[in-house]
Amino acid sequence: MALLIRDIDETALLLRRLYSSHGYKKYSMSKFEPLEFYSSNKAFLEDDRVVTFSDFSGRLMALRPDVTLSIVKNAVRSGESRVCYCENVYRGKKGSPAVEEIKQAGLEHIGAIDAATQCTVVSLAADSLKLISDKWVLDVSHLGFADAALNEAGCSEELRSEIVSCIASKAPHGILKLCAENGIAETSANKLAALAELSGPINEVLDRIDRISTPPYTDAYVLELRELSASLRSSGTDDGINLDFSVVNDMNYYNGIVFRGYADGLPVCALSGGRYDRLVKKFGINAGGLGFAVYLGRIEPYIEEGGGSDA
Repeated sequence: MALLIRDIDETALLLRRLYSSHGYKKYSMSKFEPLEFYSSNKAFLEDDRVVTFSDFSGRLMALRPDVTLSIVKNAVRSGESRVCYCENVYRGKKGSPAVEEIKQAGLEHIGAIDAATQCTVVSLAADSLKLISDKWVLDVSHLGFADAALNEAGCSEELRSEIVSCIASKAPHGILKLCAENGIAETSANKLAALAELSGPINEVLDRIDRISTPPYTDAYVLELRELSASLRSSGTDDGINLDFSVVNDMNYYNGIVFRGYADGLPVCALSGGRYDRLVKKFGINAGGLGFAVYLGRIEPYIEEGGGSDA
């Protein structure tokens, strides 16, 4: 069995120690916010079903469905820009009308984001996966390439949404079909299709990055990925890290580097994160944002099923 976790609370403590050792300060937050706060940011939420209740004044409140939103709203204004946490979120259970309480641990870095910061956060994401399993993979992407290719193709908002969905589903033939039906040039169509299938070890994919590049718009993104790769390699953390351009998050909020982590023995995503400068700026803060969450609550059922004695 590849899973190393035997106790969720113990793992949460180890993760917090890992993040604290790199200067991230523990942050605690309220379990609820006014419903209006989450309603105005529904697109950022993984599930837009929010658990609500009325306080004693009759104001409609919501149990926290997301940690990042709360941190961006509250932590920065209180002077904290590098924080780690272990909190529960409350979301609708997929395929069910039930509500689930999910424990998650993670970190957020809000402020100036340079190459060193990105390397540190991606490395900490990889180190987090190492605490979960002895076999893991971290899939990294950069949304700038998809954005540049979609702009070059001149896609409408509706077509953009359909193509991004095909990229996420690794469906290059679906992309080519959509482009043919909408009169998109073959060069642009091939570039968009390549986004759905270009993946592999970070150094190998960088050798084929010209397939999805749109010079000069993506030159800075290529440099950014090469710097990240070099930093990871020099720190000895590049093993297990792939470039996979089918990893896409909501591009209204996210930009730049995004990533997802998987562990052997888990049929669910164990970790996800990325740059969310657009979300930070939506709150009127002139800064960048980068962070990730480890979904301890989603991992826990698989520990109970397979994490006992080998005897």
